[in-house]
Amino acid sequence: MAKLIAVDLDKTLTNETCWTEEECLKATPRQNMIDYVNTLYFSGELIIIWTARRETLREATEYWLRKNKVCYHTIDMHKLGADVYCDDKAVNSLDVSKVIEYITNVQTGEFHLSDMFRVKK
Repeated sequence: MAKLIAVDLDKTLTNETCWTEEECLKATPRQNMIDYVNTLYFSGELIIIWTARRETLREATEYWLRKNKVCYHTIDMHKLGADVYCDDKAVNSLDVSKVIEYITNVQTGEFHLSDMFRVKK
């Protein structure tokens, strides 16, 4: 059964936080996260872009998602903006890169258990 995955937009799929149309259109993509989301999408998971951007930014937001080839099923622009989210199912987008690297290393045989706990400087 497909999982429903809510993906934040700003500072997750983008490198910036965007509160104006200009910022939305000029945001730089975090390609590793976009690739990860697209992989989930094509493996059959249900992807919701979940953002605190105002509804007035929907057109610019959807344009940016198309331009950067982000695959998703729907977008919800009713996320409450906050500094911290406490959630039992949260995965920090910065940690996703570590997980992708871990999976790649396991598949190529270059993984050692200590790699998961190594702090990169």
